Amino acid sequence: MSPLIRSRRGLCLAATCALLAGGLAREAGALDVVPFRVLHGRPPSLPPDDPAGAPRCDLWLEGGRLHLLFEPGQAPATIDGRLLLEEGAIKDVQIGSEAFQIRQGKPERLLWEIPLGAQSETLSVTLSGDFSALTVDMTVNGREIPSALRIGERGARARSLPLRLDLGPARGDWIERFGFH
Repeated sequence: MSPLIRSRRGLCLAATCALLAGGLAREAGALDVVPFRVLHGRPPSLPPDDPAGAPRCDLWLEGGRLHLLFEPGQAPATIDGRLLLEEGAIKDVQIGSEAFQIRQGKPERLLWEIPLGAQSETLSVTLSGDFSALTVDMTVNGREIPSALRIGERGARARSLPLRLDLGPARGDWIERFGFH
């Protein structure tokens, strides 16, 4: 086999490996990471004639508590979700009704399932002060719908789920996305 063919095969193999590695890196990096401070303040109310028609979840931090408000859509839905703390514990879980099914096998993880009919449902928790990040994940009728999650007083939307709220230093892309650094 000529050196030219071997070098082309090697180049093709290297290019294929690079493309595959890039694709895997994108998959591994699909987690949306935002600053924890976007949680502060309740999202603004939506008009009653909001065209989305899908259930949604408002997520905010106020008075030392993390709040989740689940608003119904035009049709009944089941919302499954989880909160996961890194290096901390979820404490003092309060639910709005007995329809909420909560599972907390470990102090740093809270799983829920809520059949959402015509009424809003609420969940609020206290987070221990020694955590470094909070991950939020949820599905509506088994599908991840990032746009169903509104965050903080600006009503920011998740780009993908799960969503990681990080206490670490600010990143450059946050300036453009959230207007601060």
